[in-house]
Amino acid sequence: MYKDAVDLEKDALRQGDIIADTQIFGAINLKSITFLNNSKNEYEGWQCKAKPIFSYAVVLSHSCELDPANGIKLTSIILAPVRDIDTATDKSKIDDLKNSNLLRPGQTHSYLKYFYLEPHPGINFSNGSVVDFSKTYSLKKDSYDEILKHKIIQLQETVAENIALKYSAYFYRAAGVISA
Repeated sequence: MYKDAVDLEKDALRQGDIIADTQIFGAINLKSITFLNNSKNEYEGWQCKAKPIFSYAVVLSHSCELDPANGIKLTSIILAPVRDIDTATDKSKIDDLKNSNLLRPGQTHSYLKYFYLEPHPGINFSNGSVVDFSKTYSLKKDSYDEILKHKIIQLQETVAENIALKYSAYFYRAAGVISA
């Protein structure tokens, strides 16, 4: 599932990279936002009175668009928070969640919003974790270097591809092609 530490690309972000100690913006409570107005009563900023959450996140943006050799072709970097599997679902359903990563024809998909990650010594969730697609967020591309500084793990390409497939299925299910 994970590339060996010696194979970690330290000079570039890739789809499937795991970032540590990054601020999670995936679910902002609108009631916690205060808008700042100037003397003409025009918006000039805002504040969010909520405790910041720092945790792990996975890069969902395409590797080719993130590649500095291609000029970083995107305007923002899409991330999804990584959560402790023990808090993601009822304990009796964890095995089903763990087995839901690969999409198969005819299979019902009850965990489209999650992708299971096996335990890793670099992630402080001893029973594993999940990528939570329901709380994706983006950061401007000028955050690239800061995000790169926090890269700790790189997923194998096939795992990153499976994350991308499941992420797209999470949004595509409304078309009725995939049953939830």
